[in-house]
Amino acid sequence: MIRRIAITMIALITLTAPAMAINVAVTTEKGIVGKPAEFTITIDGKSAVKTVPVDVVLVMDCSGSMLRWGNIITKPQYVTLNETYSKIGEFTLNETSDVEVMLQKPLDLYDRRDKFRAYLMNKNTHEMFPVEVGYSTVRWKNIPPGAYEVFAKRSSRSTAERIFCVELPPERLTLAKSAAKTFVDLLGEDDRVALVEFTSYYDDWWDYTKVVEHLTDDKSDVKSAIDSLTALHGTPMGYGLQLAIDELNANARLNASKVIILLSDGWWNMGPDPMNAVNDAVARGYKIYTIGYGGADEATLQAIAEKTGGKYYFAANESDLKQIYSQIAEEIKIVARNATLKVELENVTLIDTEPNCQRNGNVLIWDIGDLPNNILNFTVMVKSNREGEFKVADCWFNYTDLNGTEVHKMFEVYVSFVNNPPIINVTGKTEIYEREWLVLTISVRDPDGHSVSLEYNAPIAGIFKQMNSTTWMLKWMPSVNFVESGTRTFTIEFVANDEYNATAKEDVQVTVHDLEKWLEIWPDKNTTTVYEGNTTEIRVYVDSSSKYNVTFDVLNAKEGTYVAMLQDFDNGVIFKFAPQYDLTDSKTNVTVIFEAKNDDGLTANTSVNITVFNVNVSIWAKVAMPKAEMDILTKGRIYVGEPIYLKVTFVNATLGNVTVNGVEIWRDYLTQPVDERTISFVPNTAGEYRIVAWAINGNNATPTEFVPINVSIKAIS
Repeated sequence: MIRRIAITMIALITLTAPAMAINVAVTTEKGIVGKPAEFTITIDGKSAVKTVPVDVVLVMDCSGSMLRWGNIITKPQYVTLNETYSKIGEFTLNETSDVEVMLQKPLDLYDRRDKFRAYLMNKNTHEMFPVEVGYSTVRWKNIPPGAYEVFAKRSSRSTAERIFCVELPPERLTLAKSAAKTFVDLLGEDDRVALVEFTSYYDDWWDYTKVVEHLTDDKSDVKSAIDSLTALHGTPMGYGLQLAIDELNANARLNASKVIILLSDGWWNMGPDPMNAVNDAVARGYKIYTIGYGGADEATLQAIAEKTGGKYYFAANESDLKQIYSQIAEEIKIVARNATLKVELENVTLIDTEPNCQRNGNVLIWDIGDLPNNILNFTVMVKSNREGEFKVADCWFNYTDLNGTEVHKMFEVYVSFVNNPPIINVTGKTEIYEREWLVLTISVRDPDGHSVSLEYNAPIAGIFKQMNSTTWMLKWMPSVNFVESGTRTFTIEFVANDEYNATAKEDVQVTVHDLEKWLEIWPDKNTTTVYEGNTTEIRVYVDSSSKYNVTFDVLNAKEGTYVAMLQDFDNGVIFKFAPQYDLTDSKTNVTVIFEAKNDDGLTANTSVNITVFNVNVSIWAKVAMPKAEMDILTKGRIYVGEPIYLKVTFVNATLGNVTVNGVEIWRDYLTQPVDERTISFVPNTAGEYRIVAWAINGNNATPTEFVPINVSIKAIS
């Protein structure tokens, strides 16, 4: 069920009849459109003065397993025993106590297949408490406080599947007796109670399962009979139930409510099937309440209770037992008969009910039957797609009072549904300049958790996209002429709608300032030098109010035989200047002017002085003459068939050549002024090799001086 938001009392109806009063109250929560909302109808019979007399039979398990200890400190669970020791569980003691480990086999057949071995180990100190051999249970005395692990293994011929739990004193039967006597004291003066025990002496169950006390209003006699119970051997549960049914058939009063309360800690293992007795109880209208205590067959006990209209409970200790018996004592006191609750829904959609009921379209019916003198709650969960307070149901509560009078009451249920509008939050800088991005983030939160959509209205067309289910982004850039002068302000209206048409609006004012126009350019160097046949590179940077639309022109760069090239990059242009040969006899200066224009109509220029040197002037001859330098990269001994690697560096050369023993092995055109190559060849014979590198300049075709490299090649041994 969903969390309640607000509770409002809608109706309080008191139904009055002789000697009794039944209150009906309706509570509602404030609903949210499109979300589940609840209203609860509470029927309170606790204030009734008169109740139907009760004839109840206590059916108590007195099998040998009731001698097990009764304070269960670990929840019963299924485990599988191996033929070697393995950990099957753990527990914690808060004080020194005797400890019992139960490893019950579901069907107890007395053929020694239930035996096992087990020991305890302290998790912190690793102290081991000795191996004990048991039949369904083993015990240890005076175990000190601490955290423990339980290790066990199956014995020869024993079964593997077990129910495991850890228990502390006293015995189960002792605690069960105490709780049953508490139940007897809770009965009214007109109520009567009987006692049946089921057990066996080995295989003889029919002589040991009996009615210990017939239906009587003498509570002292019944409590004395409970004290007299003793535990023996088997579990003939079905025969015990049949004796309880027979007792009600023979001795119950016609006007009394007839109830059986069954307590068991084990699995029935002899006598008739309990479900045979259950069918008899159903046919006669007898309710059976069941209490599982310890390693009980919960599936069977639950089936018995549900089939007869009773309830199943599980108990782990004496406190649980007493609380359960107290609940049953209230449950079996009847203040009215043939009670029904009918709810006819309108204007809403049904989501769920608690407890379940009969459903026929929008009509819900709970067949309560006997109405107990406690509080019953019937919760209906509905959903509406409309807003406001309106009627959601007509209700009828009908019953027969203890005087046989039929009572009918009709009442209406109203629920208020709201649909809260979305909440819009806009973040971002709202004062910008021309050519500056406006970036707004719009978050929409719906208090009711509904899905939302978002639109905007504005005298601009921006980039508008949804980032996720609740967040959008608006981007826009004003042009350089968006503002004539000064500032310009406009409004953006954001409109959010949820899936049920709740609307919210948020206005955002945006101010755009006129942008001051500028254009600045500057080079990365003011002067540079270059030799004929080589290239120099100059970068010109730009900063502009319209930086994405700047054009360049270069002046003086193409005079004579100059070659100029422009290449754009992120912040400007790259200018490459390459003078050709024979441009000058000595050196010459060139001033290159860069001129830029932007869309704002502004012009800017800058200049760079370039000095060009002639490569044939005597003062530069040593630099300009071609040269070849060679190193051998291969180290150590060199053998036939292994490659020899050479590094050849050419300076101011246009053509390179390498020969081995007068035979050319490599020739290529070069890039000036310096070109470095790695060249290889493979000797095919042993002996001495003479390697020469030549460099040739286009302006001086005479080979340079060279230093040959002599290499000795070894034969492969």
